[in-house]
Amino acid sequence: MSEIQEVRPVEHADLGGEPTLLVGTTSTFKWVWSDSESGSRRDVTIWRPQPTDGYQLVGDYAQGNYNKHPNATAITVKSVNDGNSPHPILMAPQRYVQIWKDKGSRGKHNGAIWFPEPPDGYVSLGYVATKGFSAPKNLNYACIRRDWAREAGVGPSVWSDAKSGADEAVTAYPIIGVSAAFVAQGNYDKWVGTAWQLNLQSAHEPELG
Repeated sequence: MSEIQEVRPVEHADLGGEPTLLVGTTSTFKWVWSDSESGSRRDVTIWRPQPTDGYQLVGDYAQGNYNKHPNATAITVKSVNDGNSPHPILMAPQRYVQIWKDKGSRGKHNGAIWFPEPPDGYVSLGYVATKGFSAPKNLNYACIRRDWAREAGVGPSVWSDAKSGADEAVTAYPIIGVSAAFVAQGNYDKWVGTAWQLNLQSAHEPELG
């Protein structure tokens, strides 16, 4: 079961009030893909957070080993009070853009990494992966309205496919401020893109007192 630790618990939300973003967590993950037997210099397993209770994921988790059970906690999100809004806080991606695939590698599993392309006025926090080369389908992924997000940095790369033999290159980086999520780019250089995290000054935090 997922452990929900909301920034503002549902029972404290005014269901007749202003649109609100709820932030939860889960430590339950499902295996998606690994580069096992690829020959790359570094190991990676991609895990998908498993939200419950109407929450949505904001990205997959890139773990730099082949351990069977990730020691991580991912954030999940849910909006309330904006079901009739023309610009809801959360929206699904317009499509998934392939950043990399492991075609040509010696890996045991075919796999690909994808950027969830957000609608105008929205951002995507984390990237996702698939086993195989087909785009994700029926993925419970949420893009965040731009005013509920702010730019984030990235940490040192968690993995690259260097020496895997794949026809394409990729490097994955953890997002600072977004636990258990990653971004990726199609080379072995330092990150040059824009990463995002939640703007917690906008999200409702617990009342003190």
